[in-house]
Amino acid sequence: MRKYAGATAPQRPNDRDLSGLMGGPTSVSAPGARRLGWLLASAQAGETALDALMLARFVEHIGSAGLPLALAVRAGLDALGSLLAERFLGGFGAAQRITGAMFLGAGLCALSLFAGHASWAIYIGFIGCSLVTRQRSIDFGVLTLERLPRGRREHHLPSVYALGRVGALASGAVLLALGAHFLVAALAALGFFAAMASAWGSRGGAGTEAATPPSATAMGGSHGMLAALMFGALALAAGRVALITQSGGILEHAYDEHTLVRVLGGYSVVTALLSLLLQVSYLRRWLAAGHLEWINGAWGLGYLLGQLGLALTSLVSPAAAVPLALGARWVDGELRAALRGPVTNLLYEVMPAADRRRARTWVIGVTVPLGGLAAGVALSRLGSPPILACGSVCRYIHADSRPTVGSLTCWFVNCP
Repeated sequence: MRKYAGATAPQRPNDRDLSGLMGGPTSVSAPGARRLGWLLASAQAGETALDALMLARFVEHIGSAGLPLALAVRAGLDALGSLLAERFLGGFGAAQRITGAMFLGAGLCALSLFAGHASWAIYIGFIGCSLVTRQRSIDFGVLTLERLPRGRREHHLPSVYALGRVGALASGAVLLALGAHFLVAALAALGFFAAMASAWGSRGGAGTEAATPPSATAMGGSHGMLAALMFGALALAAGRVALITQSGGILEHAYDEHTLVRVLGGYSVVTALLSLLLQVSYLRRWLAAGHLEWINGAWGLGYLLGQLGLALTSLVSPAAAVPLALGARWVDGELRAALRGPVTNLLYEVMPAADRRRARTWVIGVTVPLGGLAAGVALSRLGSPPILACGSVCRYIHADSRPTVGSLTCWFVNCP
């Protein structure tokens, strides 16, 4: 039985090749990887600033009690937007679609600047920033598999995503310094425009895979992998909604809007640094050692730990509750971006190149939002904070591309 990593072992560099983030053939200095890294850094700089600003305005002017319903609406519109994008924009290249998503992000920043604190503008910004991030995530995964050579992706991707953490780190520093200042939206727009320029420059590049018709075995493995990914994503999406709702409620009671933006900025700096160190120091070595499926499962287990931490907030002082809420938010934010992004991209390798965007649309653009929609409606009806956490492990044999679901666990406890 040969796992994914075992099939690519003869093409791996030695440990000396992995020693530097910015040097050597496996780093972001490789052809195509550096451009992808800067694109992701610019996009995440804009997304981090806009998301923090919209969350702070929402909990300040609308309240955390409205988060479950707003998250449910946002999830439903995310799914609808993903299906419409696949239907009407499927003929465009991944780089062109990313350019469009970044243009939408810049438009949301302009709305934030000119509409101020109007409730309708807050709702549009809160929902729209999620749609921008989701569509960029779908198409960026497709773009990385197009531009990076097979057999080397597990070494390139951690460096590409590590460079993306640099963008989040810079954005967090701006939030920490400026708080809810109008310049935050202006700088977020600058990040989106930089990502637009980088994505536009990537359009029309040659792919690294030959367009060969997939075999019947490969098609069977592709369908099985898609089912496994959708199954795990559905459970994890429900945990995200509960985690965001509970942590948002704690932060709402602890800070006003201006202070909350600065706190989220400091949080972004610290967690981006931790995630960057994790990617640079460990992730490539873990992938090179063939631990892809266990990294995927460990990230799901993080949701359980985050929810257990939130459950302890009723037993500790308000000052201690804030670090627990921020730690839970890290599981859903920076840790997810550090581990989940490069790992799940590799799982789509078993699929034919022409089917990857459609598969990512169904997993990231439809299954995850609909899981969040169901969880958001359930939380709105429960009226009390639950503990909801999920974990999944997806393994497959690279030789014949047959996926198997190793385990999936889900906990749900309604707490007083």
